[in-house]
Amino acid sequence: MTKLAKTPVLALACLCAAIFSASRATAAGPLDDIDGLISAHLYSDALPLIENGLSATGASEALLYRQVLCLFRAGKLRQSSNLVGNLLKRNRHERAYLNLAGAISLKQTDYPQAIQCFYASLKTCPDDPDVWVNFNYAMRRSLYVATPQKYVSQLTIDFPRNIGAKLVLAEVAFANGRSKPFLDLIEETGAQALPDVFLQRLSLFARQWADPELDLKILRRRLSAHPNDSGIKERIAGLESVLRLAAKSRIALSSIPKGPVKTPASQAGELPMLSTEPIMANAPIETPEDEAFFRFPFPAGEAKFCAQASDGAYSHTGRAQHGCDFYLRPGSLVLAGRSGLVVEASEELDPSAVEDFGPTVVIAHSDGTCSRYFHLAENGVKVRVGQRVKRGQLIGMAGVTAVTKYPILHFEVARRAFWGPMELEPYRSWRTVPVSFQDLTALGEESGAPIEGRWYVSANILK
Repeated sequence: MTKLAKTPVLALACLCAAIFSASRATAAGPLDDIDGLISAHLYSDALPLIENGLSATGASEALLYRQVLCLFRAGKLRQSSNLVGNLLKRNRHERAYLNLAGAISLKQTDYPQAIQCFYASLKTCPDDPDVWVNFNYAMRRSLYVATPQKYVSQLTIDFPRNIGAKLVLAEVAFANGRSKPFLDLIEETGAQALPDVFLQRLSLFARQWADPELDLKILRRRLSAHPNDSGIKERIAGLESVLRLAAKSRIALSSIPKGPVKTPASQAGELPMLSTEPIMANAPIETPEDEAFFRFPFPAGEAKFCAQASDGAYSHTGRAQHGCDFYLRPGSLVLAGRSGLVVEASEELDPSAVEDFGPTVVIAHSDGTCSRYFHLAENGVKVRVGQRVKRGQLIGMAGVTAVTKYPILHFEVARRAFWGPMELEPYRSWRTVPVSFQDLTALGEESGAPIEGRWYVSANILK
């Protein structure tokens, strides 16, 4: 499970550019030495020089700014936070001070304070793309607490034609289930030369919207502005390869004879209900050809982006270490990755009951593991407890539920860590295990495990 934003774009250039425009209350020589160390990222080396200067000249505003900046970049958040207020008391309209205060607030996860600082900076200079990206990040993170409506309403008044403001408003709309503002923004700016940090956000939207063709289009726009960027070239080549594979899969699928899809409802009468006994490893849950491997939990020929894989820094740690998050548009089909027996089919939406998972399907397998599918849509569970399902069978619809604000399907395979009471929360009694997807053999991923930040094509044929 992921909330989709990992780290803000705290561009050093954005925060340090104003060093040289800040007032110089001391001689140029010492400041030049200090600025040289800061430019070389030698913050710990610069601090003694700054402290000596402060002792000799008193509370110089220029030196105090550099002291706070170095403390912040050296990771001393508490000290930098205590001192940055002194700078704002001296000059609450100085962009350099506002940007630094906003960056410190972001690191401390004080998003309301960060929003306030960056907004004040943008009022002074509305054309700084790095500040817009940082403001955008603070706004997105605030959505998990409460939508900052004051700023959402004010943006259209203060910045009616600003692309940065439109980007922020589109992100807020998308986090609330509306994709049209983002799609409109991409169309509106199609012929414009946008800052690369804005194009990166548009590219991320294309991945969240599970649209590889749109992502490729935006990547090509980035390459036209940075023709020698090997990283962009590599991403374009990888995505083109994925799209070719998806096209091949669709051609192969078109040759399969079409017939009526057997829905879960049509099978209800022929499937046994779940026993109250634990599922044992030798239970006849799967057919032999389906045992021991998984396929992606979305239909064959579709390309989806892996937003967070095993050991994902945001939330895939501890017992959740081996989970995978895929971007799926709301309403997309979610398929069983492996045959088995449905042991949980929950439509629960009460945050107090299922804070992290939302509507959930859990399928038990013959080796004692369970595959789990979280963040399904409201009324999107399409199977029932006790139902036997085959790999590729429809089990649910993708959604945006529980704590996630973006269209994420969290998939994981878990093994029971100990035999405790069944009512324990999932991560109390289960631990995720590494999963290998058979689909990945065609993509050259030797481990069979998805890698975060890549597109993947499914070979899981809808039953």
